[in-house]
Amino acid sequence: MGHADLEAQVGLLPVDETITSISSEESCSAFKYVRPPGSSTVWREQGDFIFLQKFQPSELSSVDTLWSWAQSSQNLSPVTAKYLAYGEINDLSQIVDLQWKSQYVVEVAENLITKFDVWDEDNKFGFTAFQTEVDYSTHNWDMVLTDDGKYVFVALKSSAVFGHLANIWSGTTEFRAKGVLSKKLSSHNPWLNSKEVPQAKPFYWKGSDDVALEGVISYPKGVDLKNRNLLTVIVAHGGPASYVALVPRRDTLGLEFGHSRWRPFLASYGYLVFSLNYHGDSFAMAANGVGGIEWLDVETMIEEGISQGLVDPERIGIAGYSQGGFLAALGVTRPNNKFKVGVIGAGITDWGMLAATSDVPDIEATLGGGAPWKSGEPLYLKGSPIKDVKNVTAPLLLVHGNNDARVPLTQAISFVRGVEREAKPNITPQLVVYPREDHGFEERGNCEDVLQRVLEHVDKYLK
Repeated sequence: MGHADLEAQVGLLPVDETITSISSEESCSAFKYVRPPGSSTVWREQGDFIFLQKFQPSELSSVDTLWSWAQSSQNLSPVTAKYLAYGEINDLSQIVDLQWKSQYVVEVAENLITKFDVWDEDNKFGFTAFQTEVDYSTHNWDMVLTDDGKYVFVALKSSAVFGHLANIWSGTTEFRAKGVLSKKLSSHNPWLNSKEVPQAKPFYWKGSDDVALEGVISYPKGVDLKNRNLLTVIVAHGGPASYVALVPRRDTLGLEFGHSRWRPFLASYGYLVFSLNYHGDSFAMAANGVGGIEWLDVETMIEEGISQGLVDPERIGIAGYSQGGFLAALGVTRPNNKFKVGVIGAGITDWGMLAATSDVPDIEATLGGGAPWKSGEPLYLKGSPIKDVKNVTAPLLLVHGNNDARVPLTQAISFVRGVEREAKPNITPQLVVYPREDHGFEERGNCEDVLQRVLEHVDKYLK
């Protein structure tokens, strides 16, 4: 008998690690994970197993960290899994078995930086084999350990600082030495003139809780940041995790274009664009707190930009896609907000409805603080922009895929209806629905149309 919600519950169910003998073809259950692990398991020569798992294994909204488990030498029953490292100020996205002396390497995302950390046979941190600089970023990488003890790694490297789209680079290092990506192996995107790509640089400030925060600002080539009061758009990233299915969601100094990559796009057309790595980038602090600390991060970033003379406080817009679209919707519904224009791409506007309709209902309920079927106070309303649509004064553009399963179209429709009925003066948002598109767009014509509409809308009300 089928169950309509079974697919949505797959990520909630325990997972058995099973070992099968090649000779006898017999199998035995070796370990039961509370939730599906965040990576494949590395079975080391030492006999133990290394894997990525949530910092709080039973939680849906916890960051991926490094764990191990081992079978007892007396019998085949496993001991309890042991937490090893990471998760407090960083996030893990991948683990690679180096297949020599039980060594392995993990990818660490920490603010604007990415590191490849090698761990030794004793499950001790060995060394950082590679670390990005702040003027570029990497993703889609791999590493091998050669017979002569060389650590050889490859990665896609791009730079918003130098105007370079992604190409494959390689590097080599030795034990306890930090390597660099020194050899370019591919020549993709030769059509791109780096002299025409907008500039980018890191941006640092203190959050409302006095924690040091990092983000990225992009601006047109040739613009002197000493000029004051530039046209500014806040573009928050999606996620909120640093990585979703190995795709980076945090803001770095890499260069990527796409239907939802609006920072370099808008900067190409004359805007100073602020993007931030807000609290909760790795889910940990986002759980039960959406609309709280991360919104204060947006506000403090704007305040810092104004204090440095970069931002014209009377000409600021806000835009974003997915979780970034949620922050855009939140921004335009804040009491007495000063945003002159807003763009909401596949954004969450009602966390309760999202839990009821999304393809990952339990994750969304955890992030939003609850679900409609839970008894007690509806905490999900606290961070839902739809309850504050009366505060909207900015002209709005909403773009959404018709077949979006992650953030269903009803999020945009209900928000538009609310704004039309409650906002004073009367605001008529523009909603554009794209046929055949899910949460991530695939058709070139639709992707181009999104970018064109975003630019026209921002230009119309901000320039």
